[in-house]
Formats: sequence, structure tokens, C-alpha cells
Amino acid sequence: MEAGEELRKLRESTGMNRKDFCEYFGIPYMTETDWELGNRRVPQYLLRLMEYKIQMEKLKEATKMLFICYPRCSTCQKAKKWLDEHNVKYEERHIAEENPSYDELKEWHVKSGLPLKKFFNTSGLLYKEMSLKDKLPSMSEEEQLRLLASNGMLVKRPLVVAEDTVLVGFKEAQWAENLTQ
Repeated sequence: MEAGEELRKLRESTGMNRKDFCEYFGIPYMTETDWELGNRRVPQYLLRLMEYKIQMEKLKEATKMLFICYPRCSTCQKAKKWLDEHNVKYEERHIAEENPSYDELKEWHVKSGLPLKKFFNTSGLLYKEMSLKDKLPSMSEEEQLRLLASNGMLVKRPLVVAEDTVLVGFKEAQWAENLTQ
């Protein structure tokens, strides 16, 4: 396959039109057009570098982390500001509107290595109203997970879930160590 044809297929695989593709890579429009049409040869090393960048962007997108928060919570606001200041890409999820499921919580609990009690928002009104401090010790892990899944306001926040990391609560030093490598 000719290099111009490879470039065209690469561009089409991104879903970008020629103009957007040129802006993304900082390539003059006419240069890219000449490459695709075969009027000029695109250097192979440049084609490989473009392929590599596109693959890395797809990989980064696939491993983007989940930031679960309650937007009115001041700690969550501080955590979100920290993520933005450190250019950490994330998908935000409102904990009260989209409650973590039983399966998600179970997976995150295992992945975190933390005691399940750490997933409870012990300073929350609902936790106190339900007298969970006294009830949790006699509940099974399954019962605790089902309870957490029943109402997002019971879950400690913010919660960060990445491919190999789960962070509960906002501790700046811990986040810096785990999220800015």
C-alpha cells in the first residue's frame, strides 16, 4: 500500500475530516492533501509517529478514570479542582444521581484492598440517622454492599476508580502518589 493511501486510511480511522486531522497534527492542509493524493511522499517515520499518537490517545481514553462525587460537597469540589490543576483526565459521575451498583462496589472494594467500612460516609446525615455505627459490625459484607448500593449518600466521597487504583476520600498526598505518575 502506498504511503498516501496509508495516511488516508489512518485519517479515516479517526473519524476526522482532513481539516480537523491537519489541525490535530499541526500539518498544513495542502501538504496533507498532497500526501494523500500522492503528489508528495509522506515520510514513513512521520506516518508511524502519527499512528503511534492515535493509538496512545485511544489507550488513554480507554483507561480514563472515573471520578465519583457529590457536586455540593466541599471536599469533592477541592478534589475536582486538584484533578483539573494536575491535568488528570476523568469522567465525572454524580453519586446521588447515578448510585454505584452492588457489583461496582464489590469490585472496587476488592481492588482497593481497604476495609469495607472505609467506603461508608461516616460523617453523613443518613449514616447517622440510620445508626449505622452500631449496626455495621453485625452486618455481613454482602449486607453492607447492598446497603451502600441502595443510596449513594451512604458512600464516602469523592471516589476515584482507575484501571488499577481505587481511592476513597480526598487525601492530596495519596492522590499525587497514585494519579500523577
